[in-house]
Amino acid sequence: MAANKKNIAKKTADILMTVLLLCLMAYQVTGEALHEWFGVGMTVLLIVHHILNIRWYGSLFRGRYTTFRVITTAVNTLLLASIALTAVCGMAMSAHAVPFMYGILPAAFARRFHLAMSYWSFILMGVHLGLHVPVMAAGMRLGEKARTAAAAVSAVISGVGLWLFVGSGIPGYIFFKVPFAFFDYDKPAVLVFAENLAMLIAFAFIGSSLASLSGQGGRDGKRKEKHFVTAVLLLAAALICAVLLLLPGSGGESEPWAAPSPASSQSGGGTGTATGNTASSDYGGKDYSAGSDGFVLIPGGSFMMGSPDIVELTPVIPYSDDYSTVLMEAQEDQHVQARPELNEHIDDMDSCDKILLGYPNWWASIPMPIATFLESCDFSGKTIIPFCSHGGGRFGQSLTAISKLAPDAVIGEGLSVHYSGGSTLAEDVAEWLDENGVARG
Repeated sequence: MAANKKNIAKKTADILMTVLLLCLMAYQVTGEALHEWFGVGMTVLLIVHHILNIRWYGSLFRGRYTTFRVITTAVNTLLLASIALTAVCGMAMSAHAVPFMYGILPAAFARRFHLAMSYWSFILMGVHLGLHVPVMAAGMRLGEKARTAAAAVSAVISGVGLWLFVGSGIPGYIFFKVPFAFFDYDKPAVLVFAENLAMLIAFAFIGSSLASLSGQGGRDGKRKEKHFVTAVLLLAAALICAVLLLLPGSGGESEPWAAPSPASSQSGGGTGTATGNTASSDYGGKDYSAGSDGFVLIPGGSFMMGSPDIVELTPVIPYSDDYSTVLMEAQEDQHVQARPELNEHIDDMDSCDKILLGYPNWWASIPMPIATFLESCDFSGKTIIPFCSHGGGRFGQSLTAISKLAPDAVIGEGLSVHYSGGSTLAEDVAEWLDENGVARG
């Protein structure tokens, strides 16, 4: 009876860990606070899991090491290390769950290792689950045709999952090529979870294939045939991934192996220095240079707004011109919800009915000098029309931040510009201004 209860506890913990893993990988859906609390829950469950499986440690130095046992031990050890590193680095950046642990590690180290180790944990968790699939399948007593059909379906899903994995730029994260994650905050939550599940299935499929090829799955005299089928299905998954990657436009916005350029106005999960250029006032054949609506520009970390007169808003203590340094400065400001003092103050907002508010996406939100500006002015009855530059994260959570800081304002239709905006920028801006009723005669 006790053994049965322990098995139930093990399975419950494993299921909860898998669910939490999928939630943790859906940062753009859950948001920062929930993401941190899910991380705490995962850490607790990891401890419970190892307590329930404490006998595994006692058996490490006993018995013969088969190929399967070597693979299992290596995966389990690496998984434990990656999750532990993910947890510690996450706590070092915590703003909600364990804020008292913020700064226990250097921010640059914590950020990069948390990003890389979280995805390694995701990969290894999938492989770990897959290594146990042959044993679970044997317990289900499925027929040979049913097993083959299930494996074929898994191979197809795995091919799609691997395509999503590569196309999302994740290889750049796990090999420390890209220092921050790019999230699509406009993607429906159901699709985010479905894509993450497909990627998890892909690595579980790899794990189950390793188990099969290393001698697991029964001793019925058909092992060579099973090995052949496993190899064919692995090849099929790889081919599906390759074909999807070769399709035009299938790679998405991000470049998996490209490090971000310091000269770009950007960011998704992180940020770069804001070094945009002042755009021409002639868009789509219309002159938008005149009028009484605010316009925000972002050259060299300055925040400008106002029209017909342009008022430059600059922080008293400027941000660094060094790319890596400004990353850290922006993250620290966001963590403490800083309100950097501005050199300029706008006392009269009565002349502006519509304010075009522009900013770079910094750590999936607005830069803190923008927060200072929003809190220092009365936007009652005004319309704030936001636009931002980004490297893949679009608006992130910035629109929510603006709404909270200016609750009495109406938020107009926003425009997110990917890097420099491409060849269609002029038409996109013209359409955006017309949608918001910022028309010129």
